[in-house]
Amino acid sequence: MTTVDIKGADRLMNIHVRTAEKMIARGILPAARIGRAYVLMERDVLAYSKRRSPARPRRSGKRERSREMSGEEKRARLDQLEKQRDRLARQALLVTAAPGRD
Repeated sequence: MTTVDIKGADRLMNIHVRTAEKMIARGILPAARIGRAYVLMERDVLAYSKRRSPARPRRSGKRERSREMSGEEKRARLDQLEKQRDRLARQALLVTAAPGRD
């Protein structure tokens, strides 16, 4: 029966300490409070880690460069944005032309 503190739990689950605290407060992670510190069962933390979606790796602080879009991808994205703009404009016209509006 191995126990971990909240920092140990966040390292096991690859999450921030505040996130672990929120999960404990919401009852997602079972924990006991001893004084000001939380104590968690390592098996509970590992079981939760297996149930949830795969953990995202922590960021190193450096932003990765986004991949350049090809000409075809840019045209497709532009078409998509134009369709969205047109749809929103039609919705705005419908709202302003609705009966009962002055």
